[in-house]
Amino acid sequence: MSGRMMRLVFALVLVLAFACAPAAWAVEGDGGQAGADAAAPAEGAANSERAVSGETAEGAGEGAGEAGQASEVDPTNAVDPQLLPDSSFIYDTSIVDLAHADSYFDNQTVRVTGEVVGDRRATIGDGENCWITLTEPTFGENSTVEVYMSNEQASRIDTYGAYGRVGTILSVQGTFHLVCPEHEGESDVHAESVTVSARGHAVESDFDSQSFLPGIACVGVGVLMMVILGILRERGR
Repeated sequence: MSGRMMRLVFALVLVLAFACAPAAWAVEGDGGQAGADAAAPAEGAANSERAVSGETAEGAGEGAGEAGQASEVDPTNAVDPQLLPDSSFIYDTSIVDLAHADSYFDNQTVRVTGEVVGDRRATIGDGENCWITLTEPTFGENSTVEVYMSNEQASRIDTYGAYGRVGTILSVQGTFHLVCPEHEGESDVHAESVTVSARGHAVESDFDSQSFLPGIACVGVGVLMMVILGILRERGR
């Protein structure tokens, strides 16, 4: 190849090199910009995550502070050592307990439930109050307690228990007196409130003929013994 041809080829290579250089720079620049654009969202996401974490930590700190304030003792909620004890609560007890009560129940507010039996009894010189009897059968015995109440309270009683009748079941709340100073030292309950727990009703007893058999047998044996005794007397004469 002649020297002229070589110079021509070299010149052509230089022209091609300069022509391709801007495209290469453009491609390289685009790649850098693309990398920057790709890195920008990632950096923004990281910054957002740090911001959210900071807000969460701040909120948790505020919540812990509020919880700490709520757990603090209220200075107004304190026990007053000068406050006297309150003994005005009610003893839910039974008539059996009151029938065998000691001084522990004296002048205490009690509440008992039982059947009204007997009759309503008037109080001498007191036309507004009366006496009734409450009973509670248990362990083969009828424990009773006398109740002093107003006539208006006693008017709620529809049936007084007796043979063939079940009396009204009353729930009485009042003050129990072991030795009542107003009523000759008797044990009683001065009613404050009276509630009807169950209405009274009549009891119908069915006729049972078999219940007469033992009596008939005894009468028969007695008659037979009298006949035999009469025969023996006649033979002895």
